[in-house]
Amino acid sequence: MAKAEYSSEVAQIRQQIANEYIAAKWGLSGLAAGYSRHQFITARQESIGVLHSQLQTIIGEDQAIQVVVEALADIPEQATRQRLIDVLLHELGDTEETAHLTDRIRDMWKTMDRLRERFGEETAHRITRAPSCISHSEVCPS
Repeated sequence: MAKAEYSSEVAQIRQQIANEYIAAKWGLSGLAAGYSRHQFITARQESIGVLHSQLQTIIGEDQAIQVVVEALADIPEQATRQRLIDVLLHELGDTEETAHLTDRIRDMWKTMDRLRERFGEETAHRITRAPSCISHSEVCPS
């Protein structure tokens, strides 16, 4: 295997490890909807194990563990918007439905940014957290 392919393959696996870790972390806070959190997180951990094994085959045991450690150490505590999109693509697959979802998420972020610019953080937060209806007599949108 050529060195460029080797580096590209290792980089791709490293990114997958980071995505699996982030997905597991989000499993603690809601990304695991429809699954038990334990099952979701366990599946992510198992996937990281498989990816680690692939790295061992490609670059050896010592370098493989170093790549995993570096991948996990490079993950910021607060995920960026692009990292969130990357993980959603990783979890949901690169499908037309996922593309529509990520487009809507990007639109939502733009709207939220505009609200914050126009009204400030606190009012923008109240606007985006407003309930769809308050009483039973009010017609709630579906």
